[in-house]
Amino acid sequence: MFVDAQGGCISDENLEAITIEGTNKKSIIGYLSELHNVSQNTLFNDLHGSIESQEKVLATAPSFNKGLQAIEDKDWDKSIEQFTEVIDTYSGFAKAYNNRGFAHSDKGDKEQAMADYNKAIELDPGLAEAYCNRGTAYCLLGEHEKAMMDYNECERLAQEQNLSDLLAEVHRLKRQLK
Repeated sequence: MFVDAQGGCISDENLEAITIEGTNKKSIIGYLSELHNVSQNTLFNDLHGSIESQEKVLATAPSFNKGLQAIEDKDWDKSIEQFTEVIDTYSGFAKAYNNRGFAHSDKGDKEQAMADYNKAIELDPGLAEAYCNRGTAYCLLGEHEKAMMDYNECERLAQEQNLSDLLAEVHRLKRQLK
């Protein structure tokens, strides 16, 4: 079983696998099937796809973490390069698009930033920080109504996901916008 870390990737030393005995697998899948009213086949395929996705996320961890460090260092070109490498390996990694969008935005390329934020939201509509970042991009483009819509969605998601730092940030941004 894999749990996504808030920072983006779990390092190998913090990764723990849980083994479920074969006789229990069917009962767990059966339980989840009944609970969510989906077929066991669909559930199995979803779980298999999730495992494949997590393997791709783990494979991109070194580049992803270098991209985060480059953002911290305000090295936008290196950050863009690293997150592009992540995306080339795993095009379904929404956080990589969001982070690359942030680097494009701070570099001054608002159109590319907006394209990356849109892709991040398309891939993961629950990625609260992508709405916050896109809202800020809308703000910089003078599209205040769209910015407020994104800030409101970020606020809703941040409350649901208990992301207190992001919630405080979006409240600050909303006050500035008014």
